[in-house]
Amino acid sequence: MLLIRVRRFRCSNATCPRRTFAEPLPGVARPRARHTDRLRAVHRTIGLALGGNPGSRHAGAMGVPISRTTLGHRVRVGIDMAAAPVTVPGGG
Repeated sequence: MLLIRVRRFRCSNATCPRRTFAEPLPGVARPRARHTDRLRAVHRTIGLALGGNPGSRHAGAMGVPISRTTLGHRVRVGIDMAAAPVTVPGGG
């Protein structure tokens, strides 16, 4: 378990739509995330190597438990994020 203290700031401008702001954590976690970016990468690597049920069992044995469906989701989302846009079809 990782406990992080995040500073919160108040906006004194009355016309501001947001009353409070939280300090961002770039490179650690996304806004409103429940898992760190590093844990997401570990889950994605396990999912790519082992797949659903075997990957879930292995992750549990490593101490980073995850369900088989969430593991598949991490693999699918990771591919979308990592894929570079195609500029020339068939070009290398």
